[in-house]
Amino acid sequence: MRKNTKEAIIAAGLKLFSEKGYLGATTREIAKLAGVSEVTLFRHFTNKQNLFISVLQQYSFLPQLRELTKELQKRPLKEALKVIAINFLNELRAKRDLINIIHAEHKRYPEVLKEYFRNLSDSLITELAEFLRGYEREGILRDGDIFLMAQAFFGLFFSYFHCEELEGSMPEYRDEEIVEEYLKIYLRGILKESLKKNLK
Repeated sequence: MRKNTKEAIIAAGLKLFSEKGYLGATTREIAKLAGVSEVTLFRHFTNKQNLFISVLQQYSFLPQLRELTKELQKRPLKEALKVIAINFLNELRAKRDLINIIHAEHKRYPEVLKEYFRNLSDSLITELAEFLRGYEREGILRDGDIFLMAQAFFGLFFSYFHCEELEGSMPEYRDEEIVEEYLKIYLRGILKESLKKNLK
């Protein structure tokens, strides 16, 4: 058995889930694409649901966000958020097909998968909230709910991705232009009043 059997199954799962969705892709198809038997697939993941969760964990933005927040701790807030926003948009685009299918199928998923998505979303928001809390301690953020501030950040850029990539309803802009303008809007909402006049 190859040492990278598990990784091969996850990669095959990503491809087929992106093309056919969780509901349409079968474990038999995934195993065949990975070059293993279905029995081997079940030995590693037990069922399709566990494989799907493993695919999402493997290709989630969360590990990248954790690395970014470590690297960016000493940067000015706007500069740090710009890096996170661009990386977030790139990650969404790289997984556009999978996100599109998840969006379409989500209401028909088993409750355990819906709970996983809620937990994953909460983990992303919590990670960014902790990052923002460092700037709160520096006294540059207004009083408010840090968790909601983090949620608003992801919501802002996901809404842009959704309109542009999934619906094709946004004019063409360079990412730098979009991120710059969106961050001005966002920072006006979370900075202390005395610091807003410095936004360019």
